[in-house]
Formats: sequence, C-alpha cells, structure tokens
Amino acid sequence: MSRSFRLSKKDKNDASLFEIIIIGIGIIAFIWWQATHYEIEKPSKKTKKKHIKTIFELQQMRVEDLAIWSVKKYLKSPASADFYNDGYPKIFYRKDQNTWYVHGNVDSQNSFGAMLRSSYIVQLTPHETCDDWSFFNCWDIQVGMK
Repeated sequence: MSRSFRLSKKDKNDASLFEIIIIGIGIIAFIWWQATHYEIEKPSKKTKKKHIKTIFELQQMRVEDLAIWSVKKYLKSPASADFYNDGYPKIFYRKDQNTWYVHGNVDSQNSFGAMLRSSYIVQLTPHETCDDWSFFNCWDIQVGMK
C-alpha cells in the first residue's frame, strides 16, 4: 500500500526558507574562499614598462586619428579617402620638442572624380595647459600636403 506524502502550507514555507538559508550560506562561503585565496601580484618592472608602452600606444592612436581628421579637411572628397593604401602612417615623436609627426599617403578623388595619391605630413603639438588629449582645441596642428 502506498501512502502519499503532502506538506502543509506552513511546512512548504519552512522548506523554502531553509533552501534560501542554505543557498545564502553557500554564497557567503564561496565569497570568503575567493577573498582568502586570491593573491595580489606586485607589479614587476616588466609590467610597469608594459603599462607605459600601452599608454604610449594609446597616445599614438589618438595622434593618428587627429592627423587623419586634419588631412581630410584639405581634401575635395574626404569620403573617398583611403589612408591605409600602403600600410599605416608613420608616426614619430620628438620628446625634446613635445611634438608628434605623422607622415603617410592618401588616395582620394579630385574634383573630376579621378583617384589621386597625395603625401602628407602633419605636425601636432599639444598645448601645455590641456590635460585631456581628446579635445581638438588642445593641439596646434599644421598640415603639409603635396
């Protein structure tokens, strides 16, 4: 003979409360274990150099974007411009002058629709008063094209 086992409403509430307490204890134990078994690495010289290199690379990317934006202002058809036709532009930094130089080629359409290749060099010097590199008005920008 089989007997059916039914829980009363009070027993169901007690069971779900018990499950919540067990899950809570499990979460607390997991957080405690993670906190006590996590070792913080002291940055090595290699890591610091890598971080500095990363910041320098970010600055290079920003300078490249500013240079391309500046060159596009001089083109007849900026939408047709191809700056990466023969590789990436060459980027140089003169620490003694705090000046960036970007040199490259751009293919773009002239007023007749023909594609022409032009060389450009952009000189970018950040203002000493600006802390944020993202603003265009924080730079002295000079563009030369031929």
